[in-house]
Amino acid sequence: MAQQVADDEEVNNQKRGLVSNDNEEESSSDRKKIKTTINNDEEYDEDGEKKEVEDNIWLKWKQFLDDPINTQNLMQLSPEKHRVIWFGRLLRRRSCLPWDLYPKLKEEVSCIDAKSINSCFFVEAMAVVEATSRDDMAARIEDLDNISVEGQSLVAEKKLLTIILGNLLV
Repeated sequence: MAQQVADDEEVNNQKRGLVSNDNEEESSSDRKKIKTTINNDEEYDEDGEKKEVEDNIWLKWKQFLDDPINTQNLMQLSPEKHRVIWFGRLLRRRSCLPWDLYPKLKEEVSCIDAKSINSCFFVEAMAVVEATSRDDMAARIEDLDNISVEGQSLVAEKKLLTIILGNLLV
């Protein structure tokens, strides 16, 4: 489903002339295109020597998202339209976004491994999430906190779960 939506969006962008198939330079025609690359503009100091420009991926994304031509041509519900970079291991780059920033983003952002809740906490944790009132939720968190466990890792996990679930009450 998500793949189909992404493909449809890419086809629509190509029909509207927002991007080209082979990452060509912007033409001089009146059609507005989204910039698909971020050029490193060279900066020079007073002596005419080239300055060292920091190669910061986040500054390049900010530059792309701050460009009014880019944001004007993004789809209204696009996360990038609202200054959010939609990136993940299973997501692919959409044609309207810079092709040169995605490989750098893969290097910069580390993958987060999902951890499972230990089975001795699972039932109580689900009871907190499924509580129908704040009082019921607080009682379920207290029940979770009252579970007796042995082992330093289980104690730490129980403490982390009670803190995370307790923040739902705030």
